Amino acid sequence: MTEITDIDVKSRQLAMQFYDYFCTFDPAVYEHLVEPDAYYKVGHAEYFGHEGFANVAKVAKFVYPNGLTPEITDVIVEGYKVALKVTTRAVTNKGLDYENFYAVHFRFSENGKVAELNEFPDTAYALEKFSHEGIEDLL
Repeated sequence: MTEITDIDVKSRQLAMQFYDYFCTFDPAVYEHLVEPDAYYKVGHAEYFGHEGFANVAKVAKFVYPNGLTPEITDVIVEGYKVALKVTTRAVTNKGLDYENFYAVHFRFSENGKVAELNEFPDTAYALEKFSHEGIEDLL
């Protein structure tokens, strides 16, 4: 049987808190929970540091202009690593209903901040639902 440690409890809390904060798409709300040299990967796209996280937030705000509603349906924790199973619902910038399934994997630093985040959505589904017109101007 796996023993639950204080690190597991803290990592779980950090993942849940960060996910809530990040879904505001406002760096002023979530950035204090991110290491300056943190790594973020969505599909094959890679982002680095606070600027990289802010770029992901800009794109998310663009494709979900009215915000999104995440539902975390499962959490797996092992020390500084956390995996979330998330269903995300929104109306996209194309005016379409959106319900996508994500695996979100975190690695936290000993400082209690996000050091690495890997996001695995159903990208084929997402590409059908979003308008990409003007997205290049964001970055």
